[in-house]
Amino acid sequence: MRTPAARRQTLLGRWTYRYAFTLLVGLLAIGAAAAFAIRADTVHERKQALKRFALAAAEQVSGDDKAIRIPDGLYEWIDGTQREYRLPGQFELAVYEADGTLAFYKPGPVKPGYGTSRPPAAPAHVDRLQA
Repeated sequence: MRTPAARRQTLLGRWTYRYAFTLLVGLLAIGAAAAFAIRADTVHERKQALKRFALAAAEQVSGDDKAIRIPDGLYEWIDGTQREYRLPGQFELAVYEADGTLAFYKPGPVKPGYGTSRPPAAPAHVDRLQA
């Protein structure tokens, strides 16, 4: 009775498999690294745009004497400027007086099950020159 001979893998078949496997792993690694870099860059760009929007909003609500004055068309200004800076509509805007009282509040979208959106507490004033 004959025993079947073990089939040998050819050198071409072995190298083709290794090449395809290496190529697949390499492309997956490059894709993951690119996705991570694009996400990090997008987050950075959004933060920079939000900073520029915050500076523009501060100039919009401050008067010549640096007192806070909320103009009548602030909601329309927010919508137009938000589009200009390509910001999504899912953020809140709160403007506080120097003593910490709330002067203006634009709520963000309400998540289902979380109730109504309340204005955030006034930020603690930190003198960065003395700290």
